[in-house]
Order: sequence, then C-alpha cells, then structure tokens
Amino acid sequence: MIGLAHIRNRAGALLLPLAGAYCAGLALVLGLRLVMQASWWWVALLDNFVLYLFGPLLLVLPLAGLLRQRWLGGAALALSVIGLVWLGGAARLVRPPIPPAHASKPLKVVVYNLRDDGRDIAPDVDWLLGSAADVIFISEVRVVGADARLARLKQAYPYEVRQEFDQRIFARYALQAGEMEWLEAPALGRIVIKTGLEFEGRRLSLYSVHTSVPEGEAAHFDVNRFPFRYLPLRNYFGHVLLHYDETRRNAQLEQLLKIVRADPNPVIVAGDFNLSPYSAEYTQMAAELQDTHAAAGSGLGHTWPSNVVIGAPQWLPALLRIDYIWHSAEFVTLSHRVAGPLGSDHLPLMAVLAWE
Repeated sequence: MIGLAHIRNRAGALLLPLAGAYCAGLALVLGLRLVMQASWWWVALLDNFVLYLFGPLLLVLPLAGLLRQRWLGGAALALSVIGLVWLGGAARLVRPPIPPAHASKPLKVVVYNLRDDGRDIAPDVDWLLGSAADVIFISEVRVVGADARLARLKQAYPYEVRQEFDQRIFARYALQAGEMEWLEAPALGRIVIKTGLEFEGRRLSLYSVHTSVPEGEAAHFDVNRFPFRYLPLRNYFGHVLLHYDETRRNAQLEQLLKIVRADPNPVIVAGDFNLSPYSAEYTQMAAELQDTHAAAGSGLGHTWPSNVVIGAPQWLPALLRIDYIWHSAEFVTLSHRVAGPLGSDHLPLMAVLAWE
C-alpha cells in the first residue's frame, strides 16, 4: 500500500525543481524590470502579462505547504506580496463598494472598438442602441463620411463628431464642433478627437483616443531562422511579438496627457489605448485621471481579444485590458462593466458617471 509520505516524496521529486525554477525565473524578471524600467523590448512586453506571470503562485504556495518546503513557501509568499502590490487595483477581483447616491443626473458612457472590416454591424448597432448610453465612443469605423450602417444610431444620437476612417463620438446632447489634435507628426496620422458638451449646466470636454499598437518597423529576430521558424509566429500575434516596441505609443500617450492638462474643463477620455494596466505608462495616466474600472469595476476587466471572434472557449476570459474610460476628479464613477462579445475582437465598455 502506497503511503502519503511516498506520494509526497514522488511529487516533490517531480514538482519541486519546476516550482523552484519558476520562482527563480520570476525573481529574475522582476529584478530586470526594476533595473531596466522596461527599456528592453521583451521586459516591456512582459508588462502586458504580469497577471499571468504571478498566476502560478496560486499553485506553488499550497505545493510548498504540502511538501513542507519552507524555503519554497517563503519565496512564493514574498513574490505573492510583490505581485499584489504591482497589480494593485488594476485587476479588481472583488466587487467594489456601492457608491453613495448622488443628486447629479448620471451620465452613461460606452466605448467600443468596432473593428470594421466591411462586416454586418447591425447586431452591434442593436446593442449600442439598447445600452441607452448618453455618449458613445466608437473606433475603427473604416469609412469616410456618413455610414448608412450607422443610420439608426445617428437617429437616436443626432450629435456626432468624427475622424474619418476611424473614430466617432455620438451623443444625445449637443456637441461642439470637433477639434483634431495630433498625437504625433501628421505624417504618422494618430489624432485625438476633442469636443465639448454641457451636462447638468456644466461644460465638459470629451476626448476620443485610439493609440497605435506597440510595434516598430524592424523585427527583433528573423522568423525564418532556427529555432524561430518552428514557432507559430506567422500570424497577427506573432507579428506584434516580432516587432514589439512601445516607443511610438508611449509618445502618443505623453502628448495626450499634455493636451488634457491644458484643458480648463473637466474631461472624459475614452477609447482603445493599446495599453496594459500593469505598465508604467498606465501608472502615469492613473496619476492624473481616474480609471472607471479601477474605481467601480469588478473582475479582470479584460477587453481583448473577444473569444468568440478568435474561436477560443467562451469560458476563458479575454487576454488583456486595453480599452478604457478615464475621467478627471470632477466626476465620480458609479458603475463600470465589460459587456459580452459582439462582432468585434474588442469587448464594449460601459460606465456610469456623475458630477462629484
């Protein structure tokens, strides 16, 4: 008869080296992150997956107790504390407290990267109409001028400003004429749309944002060379990995903050930021604006990629959180949620705000 001690010894011989190697590797990555401050492309890339880097600790901690390995338990506990500090409020795993009632009328905001590739977007429009939002931020509408597919949305939301071939803001309230502000040199093309409206007798500014994917021109290594030619890198995800570079996107975010700082009005800044909540750039944004998910969301809040679109099991969460609704201190977030999948590879966001 096999005893518990024998099972423990066999399991320890197999799992202990793996757990020890994982803890050592994680400590090395954290050390490099501290020293390099994400200046190496692959360290910056790992910032997007911090949650997954620390996830195995949930298995290592009980394993250390089962095997009675104090050194492993101590290492896993120390790394867990670092992980909790780093993750902070970016991944809210418990439901936040219900905010106090406000006399101010709520303002419902929706953000959705439509990812228009010529498909039928009627179900997406149905959802947007059913959201009963006051302001809708849409990106990747790949047409110039009025879009007949959005006609029903235009009827319900008669006020619109847009950047042709990408971003649009629809509102129930009258919008000022839209202004286009460059986030980079005009030849590169990234623009933030700025408009204003009056809500409850106060003026506020709306900014629609769609920053670039963090990738550069040059590949970090040749996909056709050994051993990379044997890896599944000839797809969109592989391309981003091969070319990962945050330089351009970070410059856009820096310019965006400069624009927002110069605005005398309260602001709502929303869209597809292609930004991880575990990165240094997120911390810089959060130092000046409130992230509605961090304030009132629950769960991971991940928005990309939609499992329905990429064919992954529906029970798996989306991989990353890259879509956001930010606001200045004059607002309070009453609620925030991520909606279910539609036709895009992004999931829609919905937040309800009120004047503080």
